[in-house]
Amino acid sequence: MRITIQKVGKIQKADITVEGLTLIAGKNDTGKSSVSKTLYAIIKSINEYTEVFHSHKTYDIRVNYFLPLLQRYSAIMHKDNPLSREIILTLDVLRERPSWNAKKITEDKILSIVKSIKNTKYEELPALIIENIDTILKELEKIKNTKEEDKLIFGLNNKLRDIFSNNINNSKYHEPASVDVFNQGNKILSFDVDDDKCFKASCDFLKIKSLYGKVIYIETPFVLERIFTFGEKPHWREILSACYNDSNEKPQMSANTEIIDFIQNEIFGQATFGLDKENVKYYYQVDKDSSKISLQNSACGIKSFALLFSLLKEDNITKDTLLLIDEPENHLHPEWQIKYAQLICLLIKKGFSVVINSHSPTFIQALGAFSNKYGISNKSSFYLAEQSKEANNYSKIEDVSNNVERIYENLIVPTEKLFTGV
Repeated sequence: MRITIQKVGKIQKADITVEGLTLIAGKNDTGKSSVSKTLYAIIKSINEYTEVFHSHKTYDIRVNYFLPLLQRYSAIMHKDNPLSREIILTLDVLRERPSWNAKKITEDKILSIVKSIKNTKYEELPALIIENIDTILKELEKIKNTKEEDKLIFGLNNKLRDIFSNNINNSKYHEPASVDVFNQGNKILSFDVDDDKCFKASCDFLKIKSLYGKVIYIETPFVLERIFTFGEKPHWREILSACYNDSNEKPQMSANTEIIDFIQNEIFGQATFGLDKENVKYYYQVDKDSSKISLQNSACGIKSFALLFSLLKEDNITKDTLLLIDEPENHLHPEWQIKYAQLICLLIKKGFSVVINSHSPTFIQALGAFSNKYGISNKSSFYLAEQSKEANNYSKIEDVSNNVERIYENLIVPTEKLFTGV
């Protein structure tokens, strides 16, 4: 997979190959994370745009038209017949707080009830009820006739605006942005963004299915502390939900046993990481004679490895998963930065795909060393993000795989200045 990005966030221009290991290095505020965010939004949208579109549109109909219709009709309907009972039960679901069960009121369910109401002396119904019925039928017809490209645009908007917090275009220049995705030399997706909104997209809906089946974005290991708390991003609750399975069935052996063993032996040692199902919290236990420590009280570095350990153990990272990791070195001592780099290269050797942002010379050098050791240099790409000389609020991201020294020069200069007193 190859992606070109122009004028998204801080990125003036980037042309990046995503296959095996993709490292994007550079100083802070040079657009490194914008690449991961764009990739995340694209893969999530491709896999979920139909569901997202129908979910949002159905929600609007339920709240703005269907609920008022049922409230008005319930005031005049005969109370003792199958339709009345169905309407009363549906109203109870729609009025629930929080309204988790409201999603069960699908487009088909709405259509069925509306048609049943319409068949009961439609001409004699009050004007507001007739207006509600007609509006709902028109809105449902709009959903049915929406083009696939428009559904995709809706899905892209939903994910892009969410992960970029509605700031997709460059905050200074506000120029239109564009993104193109290629696979095996063919352009399979293209979209434009202006005024922080995706307004145009073209897609090869057959070939786009050849991209990744899942995407996981690790922005911080602290998500593991809050995984079971209300308000945490749903996709993390879903990803690690297997850990919260109370089934008595014997767990299957993970396909990632070798990598799991690496984390256990090289990082945890005699310690145990797991889920305390009684308290619904992850824990860390130094050894069998020690008390279980809440993950909130364990080292940040432990959380970094524990998150990958959990994802791998539950087979949430598979060969068709794109794993995005943002600056993992932030929570790691240099020794563990090297271990983390080794772990990433083991993943690549096993056939996984990982995109990493980093500004640590130690971590990047370790990635290069283990890339050579494990024979994955042909699957490793190194990019450098630097501030653009033409525009001071833009950065360019260049492929420096054949000249990795540029990365070290970029990141080590501040340290050299410190020691030379400049």
